[in-house]
Amino acid sequence: MVFMDIEMPNMDGMEAAHRLRAVDSEVILIFVTNMAQFAAKGYEVDALDYIIKPFAYPDFERKLGRAVKLRERESEAIVIAQRGVTHRVLLRDISYIEVRGHSLEYHTEHGVIAVTGTLKELERQLRGRGFLRCGNPYMVNQRHIASVQGAEVILADDTRLPIGRAFRKQFLIDLAGDLGHGHAL
Repeated sequence: MVFMDIEMPNMDGMEAAHRLRAVDSEVILIFVTNMAQFAAKGYEVDALDYIIKPFAYPDFERKLGRAVKLRERESEAIVIAQRGVTHRVLLRDISYIEVRGHSLEYHTEHGVIAVTGTLKELERQLRGRGFLRCGNPYMVNQRHIASVQGAEVILADDTRLPIGRAFRKQFLIDLAGDLGHGHAL
């Protein structure tokens, strides 16, 4: 987490923020400034928030709390037991989960993990944590959704998953609801 003033000697905060993003796109960035007109520029570098100087402690505490909650959500994980090996997998790394026979296949950024289980039980476990049921055999992580085109969900890695007719309405309602609460695609 970085708190950065926009006005600094030798390099302005915006230039420093661009360089920081080139090195670490995940760091939480909060600008501190005495000029409100600069605050909007923070969105160019995906700053979480800004604090106008002089600031009151309650304002700082609220914005710090927001940053901590975001980081906690980013580090949420699930424990998956597979043939005597236990994996701790970050939820953000799972793009989708697929049922094949009696197995659940977790499609992650590091490969596929297959375990025995049911999607219904997993759906209860992951409810409210960014996973949406798009079909009988699929649950998709909304953070990996690039677009919805017709009856398909297209993921950021170009994987295409069908949206089941029976799931379409609820899937679109849930997706729109999450987008309405500030969770972007």
